[in-house]
Amino acid sequence: MKFVKSIAVIFASSLAFCASSTAFADEVLEEFVCTFNDGKTMNDLMKVVDQWKEVMEDIKSGKDYQAWILTPIASDHMTSVIWMGQIPDMEAFGKLEAEYSVSEGGQVMSVKFDEVVTCHSRSIWRMEKVR
Repeated sequence: MKFVKSIAVIFASSLAFCASSTAFADEVLEEFVCTFNDGKTMNDLMKVVDQWKEVMEDIKSGKDYQAWILTPIASDHMTSVIWMGQIPDMEAFGKLEAEYSVSEGGQVMSVKFDEVVTCHSRSIWRMEKVR
């Protein structure tokens, strides 16, 4: 997912503040909004996801990351696929970003994801449980 590198640079500059601030102690959610590349399907994406799961097991902070794939049933924006990832806090997110981006497995998986989907945006959200 090509947005990883550009967001990682911006994110790295603010990590120290976020990790030390109690205001950012809530869980973190990242969202990639993507469409399938020509000729690619959910089956292709799930094959990449199976490989990605193995890579995440080999990355120390990867065990803290959970992910979901959303496909629309009804929506104003019938995007092909949304990737949602969750991790306990900004410090854990920063560690994962750093480890994943420099790992051989992470670099290989980014290329494999890019072969299946094109992601048009990436957002990072702080979540507060209200109920």
